[in-house]
Amino acid sequence: MESYVVHIYRREVEHRLVSGLAERVSDGARQGFQTVDELWTFLLMAARPGPALPAPLPKENEP
Repeated sequence: MESYVVHIYRREVEHRLVSGLAERVSDGARQGFQTVDELWTFLLMAARPGPALPAPLPKENEP
């Protein structure tokens, strides 16, 4: 069983927005997230063996 530390800095329930940082305790892998779906993807992918997740691409309105 994997253990995670999830820091949630901001959330907006209506739009499923939640900003924070997830960390897998076993190896210290970290991933920032801005939506529930991004968090869920990290948790699902982290449970699978293989390479770490790539850094997320910037949003269109970000430099």
